[in-house]
Amino acid sequence: MFKVDELEIRNRLLCEDVRMEASKKLILIGVFPADIVVAETPARVALAIYMDGQIKTPGEREFFIRYSGPGKGKVVIVAQFTTTKENERVTMVIPRADITFECAGIFKVEVSADEKRWKTAIEKNVIVTENLSAAFPIALRPPSERSLPAAQES
Repeated sequence: MFKVDELEIRNRLLCEDVRMEASKKLILIGVFPADIVVAETPARVALAIYMDGQIKTPGEREFFIRYSGPGKGKVVIVAQFTTTKENERVTMVIPRADITFECAGIFKVEVSADEKRWKTAIEKNVIVTENLSAAFPIALRPPSERSLPAAQES
C-alpha cells in the first residue's frame, strides 16, 4: 500500500484488459504477474490498469496516471472521481490502450495528485525473447494435488 495525497492505493494490477460483467463484477484479463514479454520490438501491447484503495476525506478528486518507457514516449491519463464520505473505498480502472514498446527496458506506471510529484505504482521489465513459453515459469500442481481437503464433521 502507498499514498498519493489523500489516496491510499492498496492493490494495483497491470493486465491486458478489464471488463465489467452484467453483475457489475470486474474481469481482469491477461494479468502480468511479472515481466512483459514480447517476441520482437517495436511491439504493441494492450494494457489496462486496475487499482483500488480509499480516500480519507470526501470531495472531488483528480489524479494523474503516467505510462513511461522503455523508449522516449510518455502518456498521462487523468482519473477523476467524487467521494461522499470519509475513508470511502474507490476503484480505478484505466481502460485498455495499445502501448508501443520501442525496445527492451523498464515500463513504469506512476501516479500523481499534482503532476509534479510522481510515485511509481507499477514497474515491469520489458523482455524481448523468441521463446515466449520459456519466459513464463508458472508452476501448476498436478490435478491430484489441487483438490481441496474433504470437509470435516464437527
